[in-house]
Amino acid sequence: MSNTRKRATQSDVARLAGVSPAVVSTVIRGKSNHNIRVSDETRLRVLEAMKQLNYVPDVVAQTLAGGKRRIIGLFSFEAVFPKEQNDFFRPFLLGVEKAAEANGYDLMLFTSAPVKNGRRAIYSDGINRLALADGVVLLGRNPAPEDLQRLDDEGFPFVYIGRKDAPDRSLSYVAADYRRATLDVLAQFSTQGHRHVLYLGETKPIERHHDREAGYQDALGRELIDEDATLVHRCDVKDLDAAWLDGVLSAGATAAVVEDILHAEQLYRLLVERGLSVPDDFTIGLLGEPDAPTELNLDWCGFTIPREEMGFQALISLLSRLERPLAHAAMQVTLPCTFHPGATLAPCPAFTA
Repeated sequence: MSNTRKRATQSDVARLAGVSPAVVSTVIRGKSNHNIRVSDETRLRVLEAMKQLNYVPDVVAQTLAGGKRRIIGLFSFEAVFPKEQNDFFRPFLLGVEKAAEANGYDLMLFTSAPVKNGRRAIYSDGINRLALADGVVLLGRNPAPEDLQRLDDEGFPFVYIGRKDAPDRSLSYVAADYRRATLDVLAQFSTQGHRHVLYLGETKPIERHHDREAGYQDALGRELIDEDATLVHRCDVKDLDAAWLDGVLSAGATAAVVEDILHAEQLYRLLVERGLSVPDDFTIGLLGEPDAPTELNLDWCGFTIPREEMGFQALISLLSRLERPLAHAAMQVTLPCTFHPGATLAPCPAFTA
């Protein structure tokens, strides 16, 4: 899809709304002055015209001569900016900061966005708040798909940290290679004799979960583990109980790879309550890293995510987009994860018998 069509101007908005450009400017600033008073009816007419034209106001350009401001925005759809040294999101932000400093750019944090349906929204009254920056690095677990598609339609430069798909288009992102990382974990399981491996995941999978399950399917295709459809489970944590564990063990599972920390910890508790040892009787692999403090604080087998490198590369990719404003292709970068043996991996009991 081409993102190079001419952007609407304040004059276009004024013409459609039947007002002067000064009135449009006043509406954008959000307040009247002693020279110009804007009624609610007129304000709504201007906002509707902006919406129809997909007008993106460039607030800074109203006062500057023009050109790049060398400001990169950083926006999260959830409140993820770190308060603790060991916060999961902190390395992403450090990577972005290092890349911005190395390239002579300032960072602007957008933290006061309106909340809609439990997540922050980029657009308020039809206005793209991110237009204060030359481009933006986006992050967050649950973005608003309509906001990403609208940014792409407007040609506003952005790069997402994490793989993001959208209908009928390609979006720019920097992601971890969860598919390969999951395959690497299962290859290690295979060398330890584990052939019957449970796959345990979320009930509403998104891109990062699909990538992990694809890695599990790759392991099946390479015959690293045995195929058994009864060992692929997507269920709520509350549904993991003693009866559920009975079914898993009856199917012959000696190990599990788990998408998230809540499911992994519940599986661990059930095994311990059954009198089984992790990892001597049952191996667990966590497909990633906990994104919040955990109750058990175990050293999980799994992989580490190159979070700081992802943040760094996201900003570098964004700068590349800014240097090639007429390029149509999305920039998509995937970075490798690193296997971590942890303390929850051991040989299959039957393998050592």
